[in-house]
Amino acid sequence: MGIKQHDGGGMSITGDDIYRFRWVAVKHALQLEVHTGMTMSRQGSVLPTAKRIVEGFGLKPARTKVKVLEQLTELLERV
Repeated sequence: MGIKQHDGGGMSITGDDIYRFRWVAVKHALQLEVHTGMTMSRQGSVLPTAKRIVEGFGLKPARTKVKVLEQLTELLERV
């Protein structure tokens, strides 16, 4: 990932890696939901966001969390 380190010790994700970082974060949030039933935020499931990411790659998103997680995992391995 394109990570830029700042003099004060902070870091920024740059370039196209911003999207990849988002995809990875959504994938891990969906994994948490599938394996434990917990959500990462109070706003509810990350499933709609995960489905939009899958659609962005030109695929039809699956109907279940488990299948969408499989699709995301496969897409991230290809990218």
